[in-house]
Amino acid sequence: YIDEVAYNELADIIKLARERKIQLFAFYYPFYVGKFNRARFNSYKDRIDKLFTNQDCVWNFNSDEYVEFRNDLSNYYDRTHLSWKGADFIISEINDRVTKSLSPPLHFNH
Repeated sequence: YIDEVAYNELADIIKLARERKIQLFAFYYPFYVGKFNRARFNSYKDRIDKLFTNQDCVWNFNSDEYVEFRNDLSNYYDRTHLSWKGADFIISEINDRVTKSLSPPLHFNH
């Protein structure tokens, strides 16, 4: 189920970002394999994917690439929410992908 108000608000935020030439990055949260319903997720993903274009960086942490991560209960503290270990991994993956996708790359001065 996708709340229509929330969906429309997300569409508006994405539209505003594009108008301001902001590059979009999005990801699908990694569900623990034991609680994952592929059909339900794919229905949700199909609808959300319609908001994005090939100019956006969108990746799916529920793909086969991450099945080992999603099978490891130590990545979750309650089979739903990420543990510190799981969160550290996801943040590292996001950082790597965003850094590789930025054009031009950002440089931070400390």
